Amino acid sequence: MTPHGVAKNGSRSVKGAMAALLALLASCSLHRQKDTTECRLEAVRSHPHEPGEYSSDIDRYMETCMAAKGYRLNLAPADCRLDDTYEDPFCYERRPSSSN
Repeated sequence: MTPHGVAKNGSRSVKGAMAALLALLASCSLHRQKDTTECRLEAVRSHPHEPGEYSSDIDRYMETCMAAKGYRLNLAPADCRLDDTYEDPFCYERRPSSSN
């Protein structure tokens, strides 16, 4: 036992669970980043002559592509950059799966 009454092996299992949770969250974030990058590349290839950095066609393509990968646009998270909404991985969240 530790001075605080917590068994040492119990604290290891909590640390292990926390490490697993952090790894899972990082993995989800990496998948979302990868999916966003893939959609961006597809959007640029599909609209090579779009002028400038901001294009409504590319934005629509990004949102549709991400929806096809199981995401929906969500502007609420603090990490979502509103100046680059459609290309920011933090502006997307997984859609809840339907039970139908």
